[in-house]
Amino acid sequence: MWRNTHTIMLPGWNLNKCVIIILILQLSIIPTSFAIGVGFSVSDSSGSVGISDYYIVSDSVSVHESGTGGFSPASISSSRTVSGPGSISMMQKYQGSGGYSIL
Repeated sequence: MWRNTHTIMLPGWNLNKCVIIILILQLSIIPTSFAIGVGFSVSDSSGSVGISDYYIVSDSVSVHESGTGGFSPASISSSRTVSGPGSISMMQKYQGSGGYSIL
C-alpha cells in the first residue's frame, strides 16, 4: 500500500501558520455583517400589542432603538437611529390580539 508522507510547504511554515493566514485573508475579503433582533410587547386584560424589528447590518453600521408601551388601552411605539457607512436591511413587524388593531 502506497502512502504519501510528504507535504509541500514553504520553508519554516507549519500547518497552523498556513491556516491562520488563510483565515486572515478570508476575513479581509468577505465583508462582515451582523444580524440583530429587537422586540417587546405590552398587554392588559383586553389584549396585547407587540413590535419586532430585525436588522442585518455591516460591521460599520450602528443601530440605536428605543420603545415605549402603555396600558388601558395597550399601546406601543418605537424609534431608531441608524448611522455609519455600509449596508442595512430592516424588517419591522407589528402584532396585536384581542380588541386591538394595528394602525
